[in-house]
Amino acid sequence: MTACSSKVKLKKMNHSARKYHHKTPSINDGPSNLLSQVSSLLTKVEQASIPLDLKESVKDRLERLDRAMKQGSYQVEFEQTERYIEWVVSLPWNKRSKDKLDLSEAKKILDKNHYGLSPIKERILE
Repeated sequence: MTACSSKVKLKKMNHSARKYHHKTPSINDGPSNLLSQVSSLLTKVEQASIPLDLKESVKDRLERLDRAMKQGSYQVEFEQTERYIEWVVSLPWNKRSKDKLDLSEAKKILDKNHYGLSPIKERILE
């Protein structure tokens, strides 16, 4: 692929895809840069207010990533782990909303927003 066609391809990407493309580390970045990004992810996990068991699970993923980096096969693992951690940390773990348990109101909303689908709506309301 030529440099010109690469630029055209980047222009066609939407903003978030372009941002991710530039942010995604590559093997050419060197292990020290990737290690600093892994430690940054670990810091995010430590600072996030997420459930303890989930925090342990995420730490296990980071340890697997560290092992994969030592073996030299870490590109795909890093991208998957980074996306997962960013998603987990962005969730509002300590925010709660008041539940609305009015089934008649739920039935009205389902009937209004979803034409047909009677068996499915009945199952939801069970």
